[in-house]
Amino acid sequence: GEDLDATTDLGSVQKIKGVSLRAFEQTASWIYRPAFVSFYASVNGKDFTLMGTVLNATAERHLVFSLDKKIAARYIRVVAKNAGTIAPGNPGEGNMAWLFADEIIIN
Repeated sequence: GEDLDATTDLGSVQKIKGVSLRAFEQTASWIYRPAFVSFYASVNGKDFTLMGTVLNATAERHLVFSLDKKIAARYIRVVAKNAGTIAPGNPGEGNMAWLFADEIIIN
């Protein structure tokens, strides 16, 4: 049950149109969607500005958390908040949820 915290270095300042994170949900295996995903940008890798936070995903099993925002940045940081302790009545109740993500897309 850990959060995902990933920073990508684009090598130089680039014009960004948006950022997405693709996650997966399969509750029978204790894999739950992130509670939310926050996207940050930086030109120096030290001072990050919040681009935005996405609370809801757009699909059922393969969940895409997308933020369309134009910005110039060299570094993009994505933080996906783990769902935490699985609620009663759900598969794996009382245990920590798994968080699975397979793609960070920077446009």
